[in-house]
Amino acid sequence: MRTIQFQLGWLIILIGTWSLTTTAQNWPVVNGSLNRNHYVDVDLHPPFQIVQTYELGGTCGGMSFYNGILYTSAGNGAESWIKAYHAKSAELLWTFTIPGARASVKFVPPVQDSIILAGAQWGKALYALNRFTGDSIWSFPLLDLHARMPVIDDNKVYIVANQLYCIDLQTGQEIWTYPLKKSIVSPAVIDGQNVYFLERDSLKALDKTNGQIIWGSPVRLSSYPSLTYNDHSVFIGSHDNLYALDKQNGSIIWSQYFDGIWISDNAAGALALADTILLFKLYLPPDGPYFYSALHVDDGHIIWTESIPDKTYQSPTILKDIFIDAHFGEKALLTYDLYTGKLIDQFDLGVMEGAEPIVADGNIYVGVDNFIYALSAKTTSLINHEESVFEIKLHPNPASNQLNITLQSTVSGQHLLEIVDLSGKIIMSEILIIFSNEHHQYSFYLSNLASGFYFVNIRAGQYINTRKMIKR
Repeated sequence: MRTIQFQLGWLIILIGTWSLTTTAQNWPVVNGSLNRNHYVDVDLHPPFQIVQTYELGGTCGGMSFYNGILYTSAGNGAESWIKAYHAKSAELLWTFTIPGARASVKFVPPVQDSIILAGAQWGKALYALNRFTGDSIWSFPLLDLHARMPVIDDNKVYIVANQLYCIDLQTGQEIWTYPLKKSIVSPAVIDGQNVYFLERDSLKALDKTNGQIIWGSPVRLSSYPSLTYNDHSVFIGSHDNLYALDKQNGSIIWSQYFDGIWISDNAAGALALADTILLFKLYLPPDGPYFYSALHVDDGHIIWTESIPDKTYQSPTILKDIFIDAHFGEKALLTYDLYTGKLIDQFDLGVMEGAEPIVADGNIYVGVDNFIYALSAKTTSLINHEESVFEIKLHPNPASNQLNITLQSTVSGQHLLEIVDLSGKIIMSEILIIFSNEHHQYSFYLSNLASGFYFVNIRAGQYINTRKMIKR
């Protein structure tokens, strides 16, 4: 075992980047994957546009996607429910109100075949519903399911509550239980024949068929530790420690200790895992500063560390070479480069409160206050960078009352200028007469534009180029 310690000064050291490749991981129902690695094998890059809106009537607690249907848990403080929407049309298919529940904080409803599971913070039970109709099939008495998402595997449900339960998915009958000395708010993960879970100050591996213990390993835990795994190791993020343990025997491969610095946990941002990189958040308690950091899974060495504007309460989601994060403080979806941690894009969404984003069917689904937005990448018909045709400069940018545009084009004739908001709506358009290889300057008054992000499109025949503009 090798233990590495870092003092606070380590955070300001510039770390070189590390070359890595990402491979597809198990992601059957998005965030409800068996290993909870928050990785999606999808090429999806900004700039983004809103392509659909789903009205919730409350705060989104968690989302999943299955065969064209978007499922979400939500609550308004007085009651809690599970809703199903047709993803393309946003039609509400059904609503199941959870008896006695007041909130659905961090409950991701997992799905398998015709069954979806429902639960809530301050609820009375775990419910199995018909995913097509929302009708209740069975219920299993469990109390607070805050951040205790169940896992479905081989027609069995595994959930950590006051005990670790294994439940028959079809009937709701208990198959076995494992008593816990102290309940930890962290979901179990499943791999082959093993179920891994955290209790008190240890990680345990059980045989998933009978609940018999295989091994246990002592680790230092907070109340909301984060857990994931790859082919060889189980990874834990908790308080001021990161661990990599051997899946076969529980021995510690490496550990990271961050002196005076805390790792954001399952309640405020779980670990995310690509092929060779482990992504996590750090902060100096109680009020920051805050950081994203990445390390190499084989030996635990730090690849990069970058500051972030404020504390975020959601887990990052990795999309091949980028990762996204819903940021409450910035009220935006932020996109970062996975290899360097540098900010790539900021997509303003207004009031951010709710579940972490999921990625499915080529879209990013983001929960905001009372709504879910589906975002997609701008299509090539809108974004087609033809640098050899256009040279465009916007100044100042950000702009307050006036935007100046300098344009040079290799194409003579009419050019269409458009200012487009984040939903794709054209706010302003004007025909420009351009002479090739000459510099043209235009000024536009923005006093009637609301503050936020916009796109400036220049079109000429088959060519189009776009620049992002910020209105203060």
